[in-house]
Amino acid sequence: MKTVQLTGVGNPSSVYRLHEVPDIDSADIAADEVLVDVDYAPINFNDLMFARVPGLIAHFPAQVGNEGTGVVAAIGANVTSVAVGQRVLLPLTSGTWRQQIALPATSLVVVPPEVDPQQAAMLTVNAATAEFLLRDYAQLQPGDAVVFNAATSGLARWLITLAGKRDVRTIGIVRRADDIAAVEALGCDVVIDINDGAQAAHERVAGLNTVLALDLLGGESSRLLAKLLAPGGVLVTYGNVTGDPVAVDTFDVLSKDLTIRGFYQGTSRYLTETPLVVAQTILPILDSSKVVQPIAAVYPLRELTSAIEHAASGARVLLDLGR
Repeated sequence: MKTVQLTGVGNPSSVYRLHEVPDIDSADIAADEVLVDVDYAPINFNDLMFARVPGLIAHFPAQVGNEGTGVVAAIGANVTSVAVGQRVLLPLTSGTWRQQIALPATSLVVVPPEVDPQQAAMLTVNAATAEFLLRDYAQLQPGDAVVFNAATSGLARWLITLAGKRDVRTIGIVRRADDIAAVEALGCDVVIDINDGAQAAHERVAGLNTVLALDLLGGESSRLLAKLLAPGGVLVTYGNVTGDPVAVDTFDVLSKDLTIRGFYQGTSRYLTETPLVVAQTILPILDSSKVVQPIAAVYPLRELTSAIEHAASGARVLLDLGR
């Protein structure tokens, strides 16, 4: 089978390499394991970060891939929770960029047959992260507001949906005026162009109790998030797409008694909770939510380098492990 391995630290398109390894024989899986033929796996920002940042990976070559979907090809003698032919979500950080994988049956979430497999491949990170961010960092009440940057992202679509189910208002920040209408069409209550400045942003959110701010970008965008928070509000950083540090004015922290926290889905707590949240919170509302995450392109494994270069430009890219 084909697999993608991270061979060192450097330019992602150079250090991620395709290898041939022996197939997994179904006779070799344990009694509580499931053999899965992987079909789709996204290239996430974290996947690129592992290649760029020294120290995140202890040993090379490393098996990589944070999330994905596949079809059950064989089950161990004691497995009753899944059946051959069912599509399943693969557990977070299980090394999904390979054509076959053997995993404990208890780590898998069955995907209903009516769910698009490409959309399902992206639920474990974006949808679950959105739920954790809204659930764990502020006691959100109906009528409160949450503000977030990267409002055009796939994760932002889930923030808008899950906040709406809590009757929480949403404030999205974009970097281009051309994106405002598209984000409003997703149901975001207030959309702000960061280029309009802090004063204009304050005027747009006047009267809202903005208790939670969510930062994926860092830099000046995080500064604006803090300025829009109400006294006692919480700013959570959960990514660093720009590479710039979180930039919050000290006076905002002091005068409003703000709290700054971090979220990382790779902790043992969230690795354990992610499949439960997807199964119990996300999949039951998937059809009614009508959340569709944008996909710029789907690449076969033989075009791995092109896929990684495309993803590094900020586009949402999937690998088709079956091709």
